[in-house]
Amino acid sequence: MPASYTVQATVPEAIVSKYMHWLIHDHIAKLVEAGALAAEVRLLDAPAAPAPQATRIVESHYTFASRAALEAYIASHAPRLRAEGLSAFPPELGITFTRTVAEIHARVPALQA
Repeated sequence: MPASYTVQATVPEAIVSKYMHWLIHDHIAKLVEAGALAAEVRLLDAPAAPAPQATRIVESHYTFASRAALEAYIASHAPRLRAEGLSAFPPELGITFTRTVAEIHARVPALQA
């Protein structure tokens, strides 16, 4: 059964463009090289009510062939790629992360016209 790995980053507004550029032009390709079948970056809409600090949420979604493939990525590649991310965007810049893992039970392909 395919597995999904999502990283949700809460990013200060001032560095969103720089962070997304790094994700799109560097980081997500490395996850595909390390075993992900597909990668997607999403910038969530800004909240209707402004947050106390101007931030945006950037989600990175990765699909793996199986839970075992995802676990192999986490064990063998994630520590290095997370370290690269922290080197490019150290904690003092204010980015916070949450990570979730899910099994993919169904996917509906696009309808043919």
